[in-house]
Amino acid sequence: MEISFYYKKKREVQIEQGDIFSNLPFFNINSNIVRFLDPNETDYDRKEINLNEYEPAGDGIIKNVVANLLFKPGIVITQNCDALRSTYISFCEIKKFDDPHYFERNTELKKIDFLMQKYEHKEKYFYLPEKVEIFEDKMAVDFSRIFQIERVVLEKMIDKRLCSLGKIPLEHFREKITNYLKRFAYDRWYVLNKDEYNEYYKSNRKKIGSAELDRIKKYPWQQ
Repeated sequence: MEISFYYKKKREVQIEQGDIFSNLPFFNINSNIVRFLDPNETDYDRKEINLNEYEPAGDGIIKNVVANLLFKPGIVITQNCDALRSTYISFCEIKKFDDPHYFERNTELKKIDFLMQKYEHKEKYFYLPEKVEIFEDKMAVDFSRIFQIERVVLEKMIDKRLCSLGKIPLEHFREKITNYLKRFAYDRWYVLNKDEYNEYYKSNRKKIGSAELDRIKKYPWQQ
């Protein structure tokens, strides 16, 4: 394992967590309506299925589906031991670091200031610096965008492996994705007793906001 940020692997080295691939197929279903080609009809007539109403029968497979196929860079998140034998390998999508989803729209911090001051607390993504022959721009792994590729298919696409994370970045990568995936919905209201609940609710309801008020439910000890 290398000490540089990125390092190249030989083609025969097994697929491991932290491997970065270019141009991987990422299926995207962006509607409740799925289109497919019916081979039972002449000229493969195009038909539609409403996923809200569809009840799968038999093996539950809809064949000949017409869907968007996006090509994205991705990084392996499957554990090394699972990558040896699992049917599917899991990836997270890699996007440009300046994607508006990563930053507050009105931030005045430059990218370097952002990395030094705020990046540590942004659990959703992992920063990837630019490097010749790997990334022309600053990039980031988006932990919320996960997709899978069958292992035997991926092994035939091994030439798409750009590089792997070095020892130090890989340690941070593992820590960061663990922190992201182990998050849970913390309900700050549960710690209050009945009197504290009522007092806080009355004095702060104008500041709390309607979205949170709609979610608030009293626990038995607050009734």
